[in-house]
Amino acid sequence: MTNEFYNDPMRNFLREIEVLPLYAVLFYTMGLPGFSKIFHHEMVLPKYVGMFENTLIGSFPGVSPAIYLLGLMEIGVPILILISAARLEFLSAKPKLWLEAALILTLATFAALGFGLRLIQNNDGAASLYFYFGATLVALIWVRMLGTQTK
Repeated sequence: MTNEFYNDPMRNFLREIEVLPLYAVLFYTMGLPGFSKIFHHEMVLPKYVGMFENTLIGSFPGVSPAIYLLGLMEIGVPILILISAARLEFLSAKPKLWLEAALILTLATFAALGFGLRLIQNNDGAASLYFYFGATLVALIWVRMLGTQTK
């Protein structure tokens, strides 16, 4: 390709912001359910207690602590995203340490959610969560590959 293609201002601008949609998706995908679990627990917990009281989670660590832990994991992702954005990690030349941390926490969250759904035999829901896990893993690999590219 010609140097003109690589020096195109629009292409360079898009390259600088190409990970921003990932920030948005992670922020609302993890943030909204985490916010509900932590700040509206009185509406959320009864549903989960009914679903998980006769499972391993019901006996240890208990449904309420498990849901609070899950909420903290989910809320942790947007916090890491905000730190990453404040550090301007979305720019192509910046290392993406906090974004990678957010993606890894997202992987752990999807794994925990999938485990919980398997416990209650919600196989379709668990399959969806493992698909999300896989898509997040691909996103993590992509973000790591961005760090190895040069302009």
